[in-house]
Amino acid sequence: MAVGAQATQTGQATQTGQATQAREATPGTPAAIVPAVVPAAPRQRTPAAKPRNPKPCTNRDLSGCYAFHQTKDVADYSIRYTARAVATMYPRLARPTAFWYIPAGRAYRWCGTTMTDVSFGYCFGDRSIALGQRQLWEFYDRAGDAAPLVGVAHEYAHHIQLLKGVRPPRTAAQSVRFENQADCLAGAIVRQLRRENIFTDQDLRDVDELIPLIASAEGRDRDHGTLDERVQAIYHGIRYGARSCTRYVPGGPRVG
Repeated sequence: MAVGAQATQTGQATQTGQATQAREATPGTPAAIVPAVVPAAPRQRTPAAKPRNPKPCTNRDLSGCYAFHQTKDVADYSIRYTARAVATMYPRLARPTAFWYIPAGRAYRWCGTTMTDVSFGYCFGDRSIALGQRQLWEFYDRAGDAAPLVGVAHEYAHHIQLLKGVRPPRTAAQSVRFENQADCLAGAIVRQLRRENIFTDQDLRDVDELIPLIASAEGRDRDHGTLDERVQAIYHGIRYGARSCTRYVPGGPRVG
């Protein structure tokens, strides 16, 4: 990923007034309604104490230069560039109220449920996003530096849906359409970052590595898209932009 000088190791992040960095979750985090989450089920593996191929972060590539204990920095660059793209695409759209970072081994009540270090979700009740450390690391370690950003973009897409008036799903079938639209919007965010020369061709390969980690298996009760559906939705957004994503929720409002 081609980035600016700010996207290097920065230590522990704190939330800013513009909600562009991750804030560590604490007991008493506000509860609301059920979140929309990325249905990944990462394998439990011992995180690397050091990067597998130690190297400095550069303005061209952030893969392999962070260790597990620096995952919060991964969260921060993912949030920063996602928020930057969305601000360009939707200049008047309010940002999420907070990005909650859940460290390894912790669990907190959030949005009416228990979120852990493998959780990823958007809360429609208080308009915040939760990011679990192990889930972020799974994306970064297994799929590359762009993968966590796409995961954050998917959750940010739920925020766009809410503010654009798309109704949260009530059935599994509605949820699949809703989630496919969020994937399309995540692709539209990637499209914007490609225009800004932040997202590179290598990063598209990271997307290809990420999708199998988050796709649902075929089944009557699935609530996210299958591998093929998610690939098609994300790349539809990359090719055609946010306006084209309206099609995924028939009869719904325009989202671009």
